[in-house]
Amino acid sequence: MTKEQKETWNEILDGPTGLEDVALDALAKELSKPVIEKHERLHKTFAPLNKHEELQKTFETKAPAKPDILGTPVEGYDTLGYILRQAYAQAAIGKGSKRHAKGVVGFMAWHFQPILANARQVGPGGPAFQVMKKTQESVTMAGNKDFAAAKAEALGAIVYAAALYQIYHEMEMAAEQQ
Repeated sequence: MTKEQKETWNEILDGPTGLEDVALDALAKELSKPVIEKHERLHKTFAPLNKHEELQKTFETKAPAKPDILGTPVEGYDTLGYILRQAYAQAAIGKGSKRHAKGVVGFMAWHFQPILANARQVGPGGPAFQVMKKTQESVTMAGNKDFAAAKAEALGAIVYAAALYQIYHEMEMAAEQQ
């Protein structure tokens, strides 16, 4: 990660809302560009869907509508915003990034990582199961007074819930095309 990218992430995580759409979209595009073509060629070999061009268009042009409120702080919801930013950071620059965003093909955007690629193969039950599993692990860890690990697992459950949301969105887009 370059110095500029780290500064951008710090601004996002430390800022008043942390969810400035423009900054996040720009950073995601900047990180994805260098290897997306190479990754798509290699990923097509393994993925049974073979609809990556169409899928990419879905991400770019048919993403869920963003509420106007996203960039505006809402009184009383600061803690929720902080927790969601922590889950985002875990996936984008923490555990998720270290385990799944890098490989022999270079950077792999979230929507091409196993969290969604596998869900496209097995359906929404895959990420739904992972939400339950991560939540159960979190409760067990909290019961053992390992609160740091419990919170990390809870953040993982949030990321899997986001994957579940994305799968539903893709299913909705596919249904509308039929």
